[in-house]
Amino acid sequence: MAMRKGSKTMRGKDPEFRFLLNSDPAFEEWRALAAEWVTTKKAAKTKEALARFFVRYLHNLRLDKSPRVLLN
Repeated sequence: MAMRKGSKTMRGKDPEFRFLLNSDPAFEEWRALAAEWVTTKKAAKTKEALARFFVRYLHNLRLDKSPRVLLN
């Protein structure tokens, strides 16, 4: 299932990154890590930048959905 480009506003207002699960439930590990990490950041653009990383990098390049695989 493709992530919709028009959902940019929604992604920016989703502090739990639940939009990832609508695209692919296999993103749960990334979603949980992102939701926890973003609470430690003060910059307003942090959530949107992280959402772009998921959509443009992980999803579009069809990389492994496990953070352990990618970050190892």
